[in-house]
Amino acid sequence: MTKNVLNYIIKTDFKIDLIRRNKMAFSSIAKDMNKELIINTMRSFESYTKQDIAKETGLSFPTVSKMIDEMAERNIINIIEEKKSQTGGRRAQVYQLNQFYA
Repeated sequence: MTKNVLNYIIKTDFKIDLIRRNKMAFSSIAKDMNKELIINTMRSFESYTKQDIAKETGLSFPTVSKMIDEMAERNIINIIEEKKSQTGGRRAQVYQLNQFYA
């Protein structure tokens, strides 16, 4: 390999690594912003289902579901009950912000 080709490969690998790190950093920032949005929505200490939070925040249901599961695991929010289904489907869990977290 010539020196120019080798330098090109090294620079390209560096750029790819830099892009990956920046993408991960952006992903982390977006996750933190989504978490804060959900927490701020729940600060009234009312009870919410995942669907309620998705509607209130404008975030997608899968995003809300993942964030709520992570926050429940860390005791940032509490599961307080299961909401009865009106259609006979699976009952939705109801969540509330942990008062000691806020």
